[in-house]
Amino acid sequence: MNKFEKVRAEQYPMTEKWAYLDTSTSGMIAKRTKDAMIAYIEERFENGLDGAKLHENFAFGDGLRETAAKLFNADSEEIFFGEAASTMINVFSAGVLLKENANVVTSGLTFPSSPYTWMNRVGVENVRIAKPVDGKMPPENLFALEMKIQRFCLCVWWKILPVLSMT
Repeated sequence: MNKFEKVRAEQYPMTEKWAYLDTSTSGMIAKRTKDAMIAYIEERFENGLDGAKLHENFAFGDGLRETAAKLFNADSEEIFFGEAASTMINVFSAGVLLKENANVVTSGLTFPSSPYTWMNRVGVENVRIAKPVDGKMPPENLFALEMKIQRFCLCVWWKILPVLSMT
């Protein structure tokens, strides 16, 4: 058994029975994560949460932010956490500067709530959803939508690519 198979068997025993194709949404949880969550809940159950512990939790989150920043070659201020993809997409899209009635093209492969986020920002009539082909998004399908694009942002599930200026 190689190292990958060993870690998978130890940390993700359900992979012996199932194949997860949408882990970010329906989620496999590693054994070490489950153990940490249970320990946290037991501590809260037994002792509550005081201000000092709350600040420790924030410091822990900041440490995770630093680690994630290194992983993505980013500054820690560019990393944020949220409770759900919908929330994170809302926060992200709110930070994209758009003119009033801007045109937005998004992918049919994006997280299901993403088009609605853009529709709320610029109006339903200004959002176009490019259709995927066999689970892939050919670039020509994005650019075939006849509209003047001021900014282009492709959000596919958890992978958010940078906003590129199209002007």
